[in-house]
Amino acid sequence: MSLKDYFEVQKNNLNKALQFEPFAVPLSGVDELYETALQAIPLEGPPVFGGFVLFCHKSFLAAASLVGQAQPDDASPITRRAIEAVRLAAAIKENPANLQEWIAFEERMKRWQARQEGKKPGSLFVRIGVKHPVILELMETWGILSDASVHFTPEYFASLGWIKGDTLRYFTDDQRILEREIALLAATHGKILHVLNWCLDGAFGRNTQWMRLMSELYGKR
Repeated sequence: MSLKDYFEVQKNNLNKALQFEPFAVPLSGVDELYETALQAIPLEGPPVFGGFVLFCHKSFLAAASLVGQAQPDDASPITRRAIEAVRLAAAIKENPANLQEWIAFEERMKRWQARQEGKKPGSLFVRIGVKHPVILELMETWGILSDASVHFTPEYFASLGWIKGDTLRYFTDDQRILEREIALLAATHGKILHVLNWCLDGAFGRNTQWMRLMSELYGKR
């Protein structure tokens, strides 16, 4: 498959996905939730949380595009990183000192200097504990994504599916897999938005449109 052919298949798959109700309806709803949330961010609040909302929306759009292109496994690392971001947001909300712990500027600089000198960077362990129950749920998803499709595990390699001629399937044509990944993506970002709303002291929840959309997509938590 040439580069041009590859891009053409991606484009065709995405156009089909936009006409596929199980894809278009829930993911358009999640996108609208993010758009409404961005408008509800209080200007007087800590700017760091607004940045987390933007990042998670960006992550959602990138992952949704890959699922729509029939490449859900490539969406998994993006979603996993979004979970890490919202976990940090919750940790900062619980204890603002966690932000400086995460940055760990001096220790990170030492690692970059070691790389530049051709040395092995020292280990860097940042302890960030989070008690929020939805974060604990998200970390279960984080672990599943890690084993199933983020790291090059035997489970991931076996899931790709090989066809006659030892040719790797670049795109999945299994509708059950796509529908499962759509549901997972929508559910994960529903939880992410729930946590971000908590980080912003319920700012999203004071918006009637956001609450209506949240209820339509997920019911009440």
